[in-house]
Amino acid sequence: MGVSLDDDLVASLLATWRDLHQHPELAFQEARTAGIVAERLRAIGLEDVREGVAETGVTATLRGGGPGPTLLLRAEMDALPISEDTGLPYASRNDGVMHACGHDAHTAILLAVAEALARDRGELPGTVRFAFQPAEEIGAGAARMVEAGVMNDPPVAGVLALHMHAHIPTGVIGIPPRAAAASAAEIEIEIRGRGGHSAFPNELVDPVLTSAHVITALDALVAREVSPLRRAVLTIATVQAEGAFNIVPDTARLTGTIRAEDLELHERLAVRAEEITKGIASAFRCEAELTHRPFCPPVMNHPDMVAIARAAAAEVAGADRVVDAPPVMAADDLAFLTERAPGCYVFVGIAPTDGRPQVPHHNRRFAVDESSVQLGARALLVAARRFLERG
Repeated sequence: MGVSLDDDLVASLLATWRDLHQHPELAFQEARTAGIVAERLRAIGLEDVREGVAETGVTATLRGGGPGPTLLLRAEMDALPISEDTGLPYASRNDGVMHACGHDAHTAILLAVAEALARDRGELPGTVRFAFQPAEEIGAGAARMVEAGVMNDPPVAGVLALHMHAHIPTGVIGIPPRAAAASAAEIEIEIRGRGGHSAFPNELVDPVLTSAHVITALDALVAREVSPLRRAVLTIATVQAEGAFNIVPDTARLTGTIRAEDLELHERLAVRAEEITKGIASAFRCEAELTHRPFCPPVMNHPDMVAIARAAAAEVAGADRVVDAPPVMAADDLAFLTERAPGCYVFVGIAPTDGRPQVPHHNRRFAVDESSVQLGARALLVAARRFLERG
């Protein structure tokens, strides 16, 4: 199998990654990044390079020398509203904005893979569509790219993407056998009582006390109604009640999130959360309303695509460096692509193995090492070729 990620292309990959890291851009503001991507894609001779897809996204097509399936490769471009504190020589130059999740590496990797595949296009069967997506961090880019037709003409038969993973050791590639990322929804709870003077609690219907009991009960929902062999999260993150030390308010509002490894479990938790909230509110003579706003389904890996990705990962990293990874309970809007075609999300480890502390995603000290960037590029390149040559 011809795999061409030579020294010059590796040098270009790393230079691009560092440049993108220095110039992070927030969701739907990725103008500079998109411009670099489009320019590079045109320079390597890709067809139908389109800018402004889903506002700031870029797509392009590589047609091989023979008939075959269409593969979609996706990378995200957006950064986060975080001030970087890594001390790196290529740290962010944009105040208050940082690539704290690895999207700069993903974009640079996909550009390198596009160039490597373009060099061998005459030998490749099928078609590769490249999708450089905006606004993954706010869960808004992928669905809009689907609406813009990224999965059509010709229809996409498979989807591959990768993500740097702060909980997997450097040099290791993790591939979830089924669920890769969780479904996600926002929940908002309004608890209505009857406020008054805090010195006369017997005259009140207290929404603050009620909300405390609701929070405790919801916290027990996953622990007591979900099998310990399945993964789910229900977190209440904010509590608002506009009273004072001597004023109990009429209303308390809670917000939080429900996340689960599959939609059936997610929907069951949403139903039970509403039942519990209303039941406890009634017991305390309050009224309650729970609003459930789903914004992302789970990313589900397909067995056929997992097999391709595992074989590719073993080829570039060694079979002993490929592991089954559990799903992350964060959401990823890659789900809107893998809903429409079999896909696989590959995790590339970046956790230090030299005793340095592990730094989580979305942290001001988050950093990706260059060995992981190179490993990810090689794994994605080999997986793409294996998919196309499988026919």
